[in-house]
Amino acid sequence: ALVSFGDKSIKVPAGGLAEIRLPKDEGPYAGLVHVELKDPPEGVHIQRSPSSSAGTVLLVWTEPELVEAGMKGNLIVTAHVEREGKRTLVTLPAVSYEILAEDASPEHLTLKLKASKTE
Repeated sequence: ALVSFGDKSIKVPAGGLAEIRLPKDEGPYAGLVHVELKDPPEGVHIQRSPSSSAGTVLLVWTEPELVEAGMKGNLIVTAHVEREGKRTLVTLPAVSYEILAEDASPEHLTLKLKASKTE
């Protein structure tokens, strides 16, 4: 299945965090998958929260002294398993992002990833 964010972007307050919600983590690597950003802008980070029955949440957070409101771009997220070295499983589609002012409203801080079937 292909994954898509559509035309949405994630909005992250400077010094704050936002969520990317993924479908439920299943398969032989469930719970073992680690994520990282490929060539991220300075001050932008990602970490995976524990999976739940509702799915997996990736937390995108920023360091306020290294980012500015209005910064925009794309984040490239890779997922891998660490077993006898790192093995990349998948690179997610680029996620558009925008850095908001530190006191930004919490609306629009969650981005849901949808899986779509391809023939």
